[in-house]
This record gives sequence, C-alpha cells and structure tokens, in this order.
Amino acid sequence: MVAFPTETEVQTNWKNAVAILEDTREYIDDILADGSGKWDTLAQSLAGNYIPTELSNFLASFRAQCSVLIDSNQALAVMEPILLDYAATLADSATGGYGSGFRSPEEIFAALYEWLDANSDTIAERAITYTAVTKDSGAAGNAVVNRLTKDRKAYNLEACHVEKKMIRCIADQNTGVQEWAESFEITGETASFDAVLRGERGSGDASRTVIRAKHAGSGAGGSLLNNSSFSDFTASVTSAEQFDQWTETIVGGATTDLTQDTTNYYRSHPNASTNGSAKMALNAAAESITLKQTLTNMRVSRFDPSTPYFLRAMWNRQIGSGVDGTVSLKLGGNSAVTATVASQTGWQELVIPFDATCWPEGFNEDGLDIEISWTTGAAGGGYVLFDDLILAPWDLVDGTYWLVTHNAGVPAPNLRDDFYYTVDTGGAAGTGKLQYWCWVSGLGYLPAGGTPTIADPA
Repeated sequence: MVAFPTETEVQTNWKNAVAILEDTREYIDDILADGSGKWDTLAQSLAGNYIPTELSNFLASFRAQCSVLIDSNQALAVMEPILLDYAATLADSATGGYGSGFRSPEEIFAALYEWLDANSDTIAERAITYTAVTKDSGAAGNAVVNRLTKDRKAYNLEACHVEKKMIRCIADQNTGVQEWAESFEITGETASFDAVLRGERGSGDASRTVIRAKHAGSGAGGSLLNNSSFSDFTASVTSAEQFDQWTETIVGGATTDLTQDTTNYYRSHPNASTNGSAKMALNAAAESITLKQTLTNMRVSRFDPSTPYFLRAMWNRQIGSGVDGTVSLKLGGNSAVTATVASQTGWQELVIPFDATCWPEGFNEDGLDIEISWTTGAAGGGYVLFDDLILAPWDLVDGTYWLVTHNAGVPAPNLRDDFYYTVDTGGAAGTGKLQYWCWVSGLGYLPAGGTPTIADPA
C-alpha cells in the first residue's frame, strides 16, 4: 500500500510545480513579450520575400503555444492533483479535516482555506494596495462608492485584477430609473487577449458590471429592512410597534417620547408615500429608546453566508439639540457601533465597519435582529433623529465588493455621466506566487499574509 504524502511533501510538490509555472511565465512575459522583448525585436526586423509572412505566422503560432503553457487550464491542471492529495492530509487530522471526502477541486480548495485558517497558516500575499474611490470634480451628485476588500476571516480579497476602475452613472431619474436608485457601470482596463502578460493587463469586458445605488425605499437598490425610512408610523400610547415592523423599547421615558418627524428627514426614497424620520426625545439622565427589527420582519427570510452586507443609519442631534449620551447601531451578534452625542452639526452616519463584521459568519446569532438606539448620559434633553437606515448586500465586481450610497450632510442625487475612479497598485506577477497561481487557476485565493508560514518557491 502506498502511503499518503505528508502535508510538507504536498506543499513541496505544490511549490515546485508553481515554480515551473512562474519561471515559464516570467520568461514569456519579461523576455519574449515585453515591449522591447525578443518577439518585438524579431517583428521589427522582418525583411525579405518569404521572411515577413512566414515568421509573422511563426510568431503568432509560437505566442499561442506559449499562452497555453501559462493559461488558467494549465494552472488548474497543476492545482488539481495537489488538492486531491491535500484532501488526504485533511482526513489525517484527529480533530478537523472537514472536506477530506470531497472530489472536486473547488470544494477541496474551500476546505483547504478552512484548514489553513484553523491552523494559522498563510501563504505569501500578492501585496495589493486597494485605493479609495475618488469622485470626479465635475460630478453633479455626491454619492459615495464604498468598497469592501476583506473576507469573512479578515484576509484580503486577492482574487482580483490590479488596475484602474471607472464607475460611471449610466441612468438617472431623467433617463430610466428613480431618483436615489441610479445605475452605475463599473469597468476596468483592457485585458490581454490571451494568457500572456495577464498580470500586467486589466480585467477587460469580463468584469464590466452594473450596480444600483442603495436607498431606504423599495424596488431595485432598496433596503432589505421594512420601513427603513420610518415612513409608516401610527402614534399610540400603548403600542410597542408604532413604527411598522419595528419593536420599540423605552427605558425611563414614555411611549410618546418616540414619534415621527415629517418635516426633518435625511432624504426621500423611491416609492415613498411619506417622508419622515424617527424622533427620539429623552429628557433625563440614563434613559434610552431602542428600535429593533428581527429577521422575520425584514424583506428577506435568510442571509446568504457567502455574501457580505452593508448596514448604516443617518442620525442628527443638531435639529433637536440632543444633549449627550450615545447613539448606536447593531447588526446581529456584532458589537454595536456607537457615537458620542456632543456638538455634531447636520446629518451624521453610523455604519458597520468594512471588514469581517460585514459577513454573516461574523454577525450570526439566534434571533437575528437590527437595532438603533439613543441612550442619554448624565443630563439628557432634546431629541435625536434617525433616518435612511439601509441594510443591503454588497455587489461583487472582479473579486472585491462595491456599494453606492450617500452619507453627505446634504445629499445630492447623481446624474448620468457622473464619474468616479480608483487605481489599485501592487499585486505584480511574481509577488505572492502561490496566491497568484491560485487566482489564475480560477479557484480563488487562500489565507495570505506578509509573513507567511508557507513560503513561496524561490
């Protein structure tokens, strides 16, 4: 009986195979295909009767053969036996080893991710610098293009191209969609037409994606919460659900301390029947009002474990001269995000951080709910407004997640041809070699760090 290879042996084979792929890619990209490389040198020198035609054909055929050597199919062919033998390593674990019985490369790869994370093992990262999105100075609107680059375990999302991306508004309230639900197209740079120079080119048409701006209304881009804008309200001195779909808890005050303000609100929303905000008025120390919506009251019945979620609320203490204490926003089992009520002016944003806490694995709990609250401090007094509470899935575009919304004190809707852009850096081929070839294979990425426990091949 042939013994299963050890994990170290599997890793050695993995490194040795990737070393061949990487050395081949480096020679093809840097020596042959570079702008001043051997292919260009030959192409520039062609002269004669037969040479120009025949050697041009040779160059095209030779490039095609070179491309096959470093394309996604070749990378996957290398990874598949590595993963099948790695499954034996998973099976050999006394306490773990989930996925050892899997046969497909995709399933074993996902199990390998779990295995490496559980054992605090990492491979070398691609060292990508994800740059914040910038609004073009000529844009009429002031939406914000948010970006999530961390996964559920707080590792960088490295299965992506490193390039300039443009985000353009392609439909506004005058050209086919409702105000605040504008459509944005995200595009990257030109892709290589084959596998040659893949790491130096962009994502091309493959990553072109249209996303919708998120808002507190219904329809495309709408919040997953019901009554996100606190438009549906029935005043009552006995009810614990004056705002439809929201359960209220008031400590130290009266039911009448929670009302609706239809004069002061952050913004309207698509399909609005009433514009309003939730008004919390507390007049003594150590009082609080909490609004909670459970999953059973939301517009969805479940969360997708493979999708991250965005949650934010806009709040304002200036209008009502809210005195002190804290406002908070809570997503499921996460710790609440809080802000101290002090001297803020205008509308402020409370938002769940763009990290592992956005993922269902991070906020899952029994009886999952969303909460907003205001708790007074030593004095109390005045009131605080809440509005535009948005819970929405992030949009996946070329390996990282994107979401458009507003958080400016005075929001302005975008108009067609408003532009935003970002230019990522780093991630060059040859950096994070194991990770790079995981990405090229189409399998994705593995836990990676700046000081890996599984070193790259030399």
